[in-house]
This record gives sequence, structure tokens and C-alpha cells, in this order.
Amino acid sequence: MKKEKTKRELQKDTLKQVSGGKKRRPSTPPPAKDERPDRGTVGPLIRADE
Repeated sequence: MKKEKTKRELQKDTLKQVSGGKKRRPSTPPPAKDERPDRGTVGPLIRADE
């Protein structure tokens, strides 16, 4: 019974991280990449333009 509680807690932790982390992150990556396009776009874009 102790192993089942640990496996269930691990599954709940993973579901909470995937459900609350993946559902709350999609609303941040798009705007963050559009508002900060010089963090990973200016680097490769500048090197590709040069």
C-alpha cells in the first residue's frame, strides 16, 4: 500500500506538472517569443544575414 501511494503521488505530480505546466506555458511562450524575438531570433537571424 505504501508503494501504491508513492506511485499515485508521482503520477499526480506528473499530471499536475503536465496539465498545469503545459496548459499555463502555451500562453507564455508565444507572447514571450513575439515580445523577445531578439533572445533566440536575433542571434541566428543576425548570423544568417551576415
